[in-house]
Amino acid sequence: MPLVNEQAFRRAVVNITTWGDTDVFPFPVENHILHDLKDNVVVHLSEMCRNFSNEVIAKPIHNFSTLAPVGYTGFRWATQIDTVWNAYLLGLVISLAPHIEAARLPESAGHVYSYRFQDDDTSESLFNESAWLGFQEQTRTLAERHEYVVSVDVADFYSRIYHHRLENALRPTDPTKEKLY
Repeated sequence: MPLVNEQAFRRAVVNITTWGDTDVFPFPVENHILHDLKDNVVVHLSEMCRNFSNEVIAKPIHNFSTLAPVGYTGFRWATQIDTVWNAYLLGLVISLAPHIEAARLPESAGHVYSYRFQDDDTSESLFNESAWLGFQEQTRTLAERHEYVVSVDVADFYSRIYHHRLENALRPTDPTKEKLY
């Protein structure tokens, strides 16, 4: 049995072609190829998964990094990964997403509202779209009961993630207990 089934890769491709893969850069032209040749791309991603060791050597993961404007006076470092590898990695995440969600605090606890995975193959969206509204409502409710409110922007957090800690945190969510890369 493959580590990632074709449905996870299909959802990744549909998500990228529907929503894009960036809110910083223009959509790459390759997104049109993913859209027009979905079935071929899914087969290719499945082959990459079966032959990962060879694929990563033959076609290493490339990315584009640059400064991107934030507001009128600021900049932040932004990176866009190669389109095919983005689809591949998103497929891996989708295959683990139900297990990751099961390990998180439940949405009903009212503590975590960030992108909650929606395990629904019929939806174009990977995420529960009411999470942002729920976050705003809970924030207003809490703000009314407290004297101070702290706002934090974690945009620069992602480039500082220590990958071994992330891997160790995700390892228990892998139902096969195999390396997914």
